[in-house]
Amino acid sequence: MSVPTATRLSSVDFARVIAMVAVILIHVTSTYVNAESGATLWGINLAFFLNQAARFCVPLFLFLSGLSLGLGQKDLSWPAFYKDRAKRILPPYLFWCLVYWLRNCSFDPAVLAGQLGDPRRVLTVLLTGEPAAQLYFIPIILQCYLLYPLLKKWVDRAPGQCFVWSLALSLVCQGGFYWQFAGVLPACSNSYLWLLFPTWSFYFVAGMCLTPARLETLSSFCGRTAPALLATGAVTLILYVADAKHTGAIHAVKPALLFVTPLVFLCALAVWQGLGRWAAAEGLTRFLSAHSMGIYYNHVLVLYFLRPFPRFSAGMSGMLLLFAATFFLSLVVAVLLRLAAKTARRAVGRALG
Repeated sequence: MSVPTATRLSSVDFARVIAMVAVILIHVTSTYVNAESGATLWGINLAFFLNQAARFCVPLFLFLSGLSLGLGQKDLSWPAFYKDRAKRILPPYLFWCLVYWLRNCSFDPAVLAGQLGDPRRVLTVLLTGEPAAQLYFIPIILQCYLLYPLLKKWVDRAPGQCFVWSLALSLVCQGGFYWQFAGVLPACSNSYLWLLFPTWSFYFVAGMCLTPARLETLSSFCGRTAPALLATGAVTLILYVADAKHTGAIHAVKPALLFVTPLVFLCALAVWQGLGRWAAAEGLTRFLSAHSMGIYYNHVLVLYFLRPFPRFSAGMSGMLLLFAATFFLSLVVAVLLRLAAKTARRAVGRALG
């Protein structure tokens, strides 16, 4: 089996950066979606368009997680795999849960301590990522990692069958959630069902199904058909946003995203065929991709401190300025925290050594 070249791996990094930018867009634009604007299209302002066009972000992160495991995962035993994933995911997740939980308590340690004394409350927070809007991704990806060894055996043995079954499962779950929202089906009393693995299984499994050879073939196809692919992607996103405006369904648990998300990934591969020729673009992409999870974790906290400034309340221009400020400061925070973590590990290593 061939190994992906650096260019194709960089294209995956590029898709990850797109997902990271999209998640920031969702949270920045969330308070502007109903704002007055001098320029609208079918009653849709820029904030609403960007907010909905970016809804592929979490599904794309899940897709890329499955893809990255499929391309680079070593043959580890189950215990070794779980230990590796836990070491990567749990410390930052627990840290940011605590930070956002403290923020929700108005940074009052006494209030936080009181809530930490309630085991049921603590369990709810950890299983749902409740303290901040973006943290729900982590409980979902942890479920994917928990099932990964079983899924890998199935994908290795029958990738087509696994792909189809995961698509059917996600379609039923997301369709059920969507039709509950539309009032066609009775509402379910358990508000956390949408967090469970079956709802998101397609994205993770679809990523796992992309072997190096398949990714190479797909990249070549996207390069040959780039204009048509990008035009299809643009029209699809416009239609998706128009449907969200018409139905009022602005969440990310919708069957349409099962089609939109892979299409966005294909468009990312197509764009990278041209962009990746520039050494500066590749270096910047790798740098941003390496800090994408740090930005994912901290950008909502950065937004919390930026929103009160009056300049950011000045319509769509204020929103765009807020996005730029959030992106830049979140990147700075991610870089500083990563450097601090490396320094701390070295200090611990020297102390123990």
